[in-house]
Amino acid sequence: MKRLTPALISSRFTCATRLAQDYEDVAKAVECYNATMAREWGHIQEAMGRYNASVAQATAWCKDVEALMRRFRTQRSARWQESDEGEAYTAWEAAYAAPNLVPIALPSPDPLELPFDTDQGEELAGLPETP
Repeated sequence: MKRLTPALISSRFTCATRLAQDYEDVAKAVECYNATMAREWGHIQEAMGRYNASVAQATAWCKDVEALMRRFRTQRSARWQESDEGEAYTAWEAAYAAPNLVPIALPSPDPLELPFDTDQGEELAGLPETP
């Protein structure tokens, strides 16, 4: 074959047109996804902020309760503190001193990016017809 036939040129045009349209569809879908992701990420950040504020508030509450417990325990005799009841009380107090309340810190997701900036239909359409 010395050159592309008119039928091959026509089918190349059809393929290039399809590639261009499909690339545009993918680009629009990626743009829509990224916009939605950015909007939803804002909601996630707000929710994380509220949750983390609640964690801080709950942690402060636990520390207040632990201080009340410590005051109660230290007002008891050394004998009581060393008793089974005193040791159980100390363990109960310790649970409030270090609650396992952990704030959430999610990383921001990266937006999607197409691996190339040009539509591949142009690449196909630009292939030479002759050697």
